[in-house]
Amino acid sequence: IISLIYDESVALGVDGVTTTLTVDSDNIVMLNRTGNAYNDFIVEVGRRHQCQYSTQYGDISIGVSGDSVENKLEETGELILKYSIDADSRLISKNEMIIKISEDEN
Repeated sequence: IISLIYDESVALGVDGVTTTLTVDSDNIVMLNRTGNAYNDFIVEVGRRHQCQYSTQYGDISIGVSGDSVENKLEETGELILKYSIDADSRLISKNEMIIKISEDEN
């Protein structure tokens, strides 16, 4: 299990939020945000998970369907997720998240 924990930034519009990404050995990725926003969703290839998403207007329930998870964190420092989001079984978006980890040069 690999966990990445980071604070979101004002530039992304989510100041005061801590995000935890957990990748388990089966390449299931769990994202949990706490603080000024609450999000909790799971990306698992071939499965749809019912997840909670917090907005400034209230909470909504969304479906998250995993298309692919490429866990290269130990080799190249990359994690690539492809997933779809739906609400009331209607497709809202198809997404690709690329996370690159590198050492700070300073």
